[in-house]
Amino acid sequence: MEDMEMKSSKMFYSSGFSFFLSLILLQAVSAANLSVSGGINHTAAIRDDGTVWVWGDNSKGQFGYGVNEPASGNTPVKVPGIEDVTALAAGGEFVIALKADGTVWGWGGNYAGQLGNGTVAETSPPVQTSGLSGMTAVAAGLYHSLALKSDGTVSAWGFNGSGQLGNGTAAESASLPTTVSQVSGFENIIAVAAGAEHSVALKDNGTVWTWGKNDKGQLGKEGIALSKEPVWVSGISDVKFIAAGAYHTIALTNNGTLWAWGWNEYKQLGISTEPVNFSSKPEALPGLSNIKAAAGGTYHSLVLANDGTVRQWGGSDSAPVQVSNLSDVREIASGEAHFIALIGDGTIRVWGRNNQGQFGNGTHSAVDSNMPLQSLIHLRSLPNAVFSLQIASGISPGMVTDKENDINGDKKVGIAEAVYFLHSASETR
Repeated sequence: MEDMEMKSSKMFYSSGFSFFLSLILLQAVSAANLSVSGGINHTAAIRDDGTVWVWGDNSKGQFGYGVNEPASGNTPVKVPGIEDVTALAAGGEFVIALKADGTVWGWGGNYAGQLGNGTVAETSPPVQTSGLSGMTAVAAGLYHSLALKSDGTVSAWGFNGSGQLGNGTAAESASLPTTVSQVSGFENIIAVAAGAEHSVALKDNGTVWTWGKNDKGQLGKEGIALSKEPVWVSGISDVKFIAAGAYHTIALTNNGTLWAWGWNEYKQLGISTEPVNFSSKPEALPGLSNIKAAAGGTYHSLVLANDGTVRQWGGSDSAPVQVSNLSDVREIASGEAHFIALIGDGTIRVWGRNNQGQFGNGTHSAVDSNMPLQSLIHLRSLPNAVFSLQIASGISPGMVTDKENDINGDKKVGIAEAVYFLHSASETR
């Protein structure tokens, strides 16, 4: 404890400014339902007390308390009016949340009815999606939403211009949930995922089903522009995990093989060093093993290994490259061009695009960063306490903190380092 006190003193009295920080840490409820998700330019997370926190773009009310109030924010804010959340999905400019009672709620952009409350008006704070109960999982695309029910059926709502609702039509959007067509074999669904304009489902027998837009092969079917109903993806079986990028799809089989199909202009499939614009059939990715989860963005893909490390490809990397300075990762997620990792200690690291505060570490940047930086939120609640910290300094402005304590990479003492100190201090008690 003495070493920690000396280190914290060094850290805080290296700054040329003062501010007051109050951090409230609530009693833990459950550590089993932590979740993170990324939208186009916003990030969302569930604390283990069932509250939801959002940061980044707020132009459509993604924060849950007002459209453009502010237009964006680079620190996490608590979404009002919703609790007991067990899962969430960040869509294009909106958020969908699943509560412990099996109901679904949404807020933010709603021009195509993707919140499912019977309107097309931007909505903030959260509103309940109509007519849904007994739901066990949710997914969100660019402007459409999916929910999986305990009986293995799937509901969908929002934009449907490419048939991504899977209800047999491709002309009109739906502002209320519709049931995905139960074509022959499409039953006993255990997981769902959503791309920009396509949808993916995993059946209990390990088969994958897709529907919606197929302009880049994201359905895994050749010769069709779209599908208004679920179609079975041939050439792959015994799947245990699915994920969707904006225009590509990823599947992990029980033998540890990772498969991908769809758009590949930015090498997001990881299948070749030569430019291949897309693949409309599943392709096995070489050189990966011991993988337990995957996520897709618009231009990249990433996987989580059993050892807690993360590998990523796309953009300039056609083959998987390990993301540096990440360990003990428990969950991964992706926005359009920012990437999220939940660490075992309940902290979050984000890298990639940060032009609207997607990192949640108190900064904005016009330049993407490949270095994971810590967000100003801790998803695991610590013992009941309210910490108030007055940070003051008489030393010249701009002094840097030591490298070990530089949480957000700006080489200065700030709110990120303060939150880190409070977290460290409370864990030492």
